Amino acid sequence: MRVSEQFDRDIPRDGIEPLEVAEADHLVFPSAPAGETFTL
Repeated sequence: MRVSEQFDRDIPRDGIEPLEVAEADHLVFPSAPAGETFTL
């Protein structure tokens, strides 16, 4: 499963705030496999 797909399932896009995006970005990237992409 791609990181962005998991993110979409876990966090509703319409309820997200900029700070939450920044925090999620910080948490997801380090654990992503090499070469994986994460886009909103």
